[in-house]
Amino acid sequence: MKRYWLFSGDHYYPLGGLQDFKGDFDSVEAAYVHFAMLEEKPDWAQILDTETRRIEKLIGYEYGLQDEEIEKFFKLPETTTA
Repeated sequence: MKRYWLFSGDHYYPLGGLQDFKGDFDSVEAAYVHFAMLEEKPDWAQILDTETRRIEKLIGYEYGLQDEEIEKFFKLPETTTA
């Protein structure tokens, strides 16, 4: 498995533990991009660094972050439509 694990879900119906696992990634940025692209738009996310065993990023409105503030942490790739 890759170093960074993404967990996410909704406040009103968290699945708990590995049921909230969304995938493993090579970087924090890749995990965040995956979170940002999820179709269901979960309320929260945590990115776990499996080497240090620490939560690297807490994402979501319950942590006091708004969309504009989240974008300051990560530069998402620009998408263009052809």
